[in-house]
Amino acid sequence: MVEYVRPPYISAFRPALVIQALFIVWLFLRRDKVADVLRDTYFKLFIALMLLMTIHIFTAYNNFWAFAQWQVMVMYLIFGIAFCVFIDTPERLKIAIGAFVFFHVICAVNRVMGAPFQLGVTGPMGDTNDFALAMNVVLPISFFIGLHNSSKSRWLYWGYCALFVAANVVCESRGGFIGLAGISLIMVGLSRYKFKSFAALLIVFIIFWSLAPKSFKNEVLSIQEEGADTGTGQERVELWKVAWRGYLANPVIGVGQGNIAFRLADYQYDQSGKSFFHRQLWARSVHSVYFTALPELGTVGFGIWIWMLVNLYKKFKMMKKINPENDDEDDDPAVREHKAYIRQLGFGLLIGTCGYLISGIFLSAFYYPNIWTLTTMMTANYLIGKRMEEHAVEPQIHNES
Repeated sequence: MVEYVRPPYISAFRPALVIQALFIVWLFLRRDKVADVLRDTYFKLFIALMLLMTIHIFTAYNNFWAFAQWQVMVMYLIFGIAFCVFIDTPERLKIAIGAFVFFHVICAVNRVMGAPFQLGVTGPMGDTNDFALAMNVVLPISFFIGLHNSSKSRWLYWGYCALFVAANVVCESRGGFIGLAGISLIMVGLSRYKFKSFAALLIVFIIFWSLAPKSFKNEVLSIQEEGADTGTGQERVELWKVAWRGYLANPVIGVGQGNIAFRLADYQYDQSGKSFFHRQLWARSVHSVYFTALPELGTVGFGIWIWMLVNLYKKFKMMKKINPENDDEDDDPAVREHKAYIRQLGFGLLIGTCGYLISGIFLSAFYYPNIWTLTTMMTANYLIGKRMEEHAVEPQIHNES
C-alpha cells in the first residue's frame, strides 16, 4: 500500500521508514528462517548486486545519486527477505497476492475517475507510462488467479483485468499498449487451447478498439508515424545510442547506479564529434530499463540481473511441474487446491515479468518496485511449492523404509 497506493494523508508519519525498521527487528528475531531464505540462489545474486552498488557509492561521478539508488535497492532487498520469511504458507501467499492485486485496483479506479482521491499518482505510479507498466504487470496475475478460482471469485478477478485495461487506455501510453499486446499474445501462447484463446482475444480486441476514445487511438497509431526516425521515437533511439557509448566506455562495472543521467554529456558525441542534441545533455532519462542498467552497472551488474531472471525462469519451470491432477484421489483436497494455486500463480507472475520487460524497453524503470516485487513473489511462490513437494515425498520414504 505504501509503495503503490501512496496515500498522501499519512506521508508525514514516514510509514515506509517505520515499516523498514519493523522488518529489520522482526527479521532479527527470525534469524534461522532468514538464513534459510538467503541460501536461495536469487538472494545470493541480489547480495552480489548490492556489493557492486556499494562500490559505486565511492567511485561514481555523482555519489549522492549512487547512494540514493543504493538505499532504494536495500529497501527492496529487505522487503524481499521479509516477504519470503513471513509469507511461508499457501494461505499467507493468497492473502498477500490478493492484497497486491487489490491495491492496484484502488489505483486503477482512482486513475479512471480522474484521480479524485490522489491515490497511486506519485512515485513510481506518477507518470502515465509508468502507471501503464504497473497495469501490465498485475493484469496477468489477476487473470490466472481468476482462472484458478471458482465462479464468483473468478469473474471478480477477471473484472479487475478489464479495469486494468481501462486504466491503461486512460493513460494513453504507447509503451503501455505494446506491453499489453505482448502479454496478451504470451497468454494465448501458453494456453492449452490456443485457437480458442486467440479467437477470444481477437473478439475482445475488436470490442476494446471500438470503445476506446479517439485520443487513445491517435496515440497508438502515432507509433508507426513516428517510429525511430521522427519525434519522441527518434529522440529515444538517440538517447539509447548515447547510453550505449557510455557502456562501451565503462564495460566492466559501469558508471554507477543513478549516474548515467549525469554522464550523458560525456558520451553524446559520436566518433566524428557530432551530436543529435543541440545542447549539452544533463539529468535526462534514457527511457529504457536495458539502457539504464547496462551503462550504470556494466557487464558485471547487468549479467547478475540477467542471471537472476534466468534463475527465476528455472523456478517457474519447476513450479509448472506441480500438477495436482497427478496426485492420488485420496490426497488432501486442500493440498491439491494449494498446488493448483501455486502453479497458476507461477504463470501469472511469469507473464507479469514479461509485461515489465516489454514495457520496460521504453521506460527507465529498473529501480522501480515492479520487477523487484515480482521477483520476490516468484521466489516466495517457489519456496512454498518446494516445501509442499518435500513434505509430500517424506511420508512415502518413511512408508517404504
